[in-house]
Amino acid sequence: MIMAGPPQRSSEALRHAWDWFDLHSKQRMQTVNFYIILVGAILAGSGAALKEKQYLYSALLGFLLTLMSALFFAMDRRARVLVRVGESALRREEELLAKDTGNQEVELVGASDHSSKGALTYGRIFYTMFVVMGTLGIALLVASVLAQIASSSRTEPKPELRVTIQFQSSSPASLL
Repeated sequence: MIMAGPPQRSSEALRHAWDWFDLHSKQRMQTVNFYIILVGAILAGSGAALKEKQYLYSALLGFLLTLMSALFFAMDRRARVLVRVGESALRREEELLAKDTGNQEVELVGASDHSSKGALTYGRIFYTMFVVMGTLGIALLVASVLAQIASSSRTEPKPELRVTIQFQSSSPASLL
């Protein structure tokens, strides 16, 4: 007897679960890609500011790097929750599909869960990236403030302004 496949209800639920997972996992990756681009721009700007001894700007960029790291971390946490909701629905639908078809190999989410125990995950990698960049932002802020204090406390000799006025005597005949 050849099975016609899973019931239509399960197929629609599986498609819905996949669409949810696909949407939120792509949004998560796009958000992280944007964060990486933003970090690159901030670090390039702070490097240029430090080179030109514009410590106020580099301090502000350090603060911005820390703030962006915290905000993107919060957005990633939310995206991770939404992805896990999709994974949970997919896991359930894959279990039903495996039961209906007799093929346990279609339980991909469950297999992925078992194979990734203790492994590096996107979440761990992203968390590390956010913490390292946020800490780098704090270090940049502190170093820039200290450099500004050091540069303003140096007593550099101020150039003297000397004005020399020379008068030439002229006879009234030479004026004509």
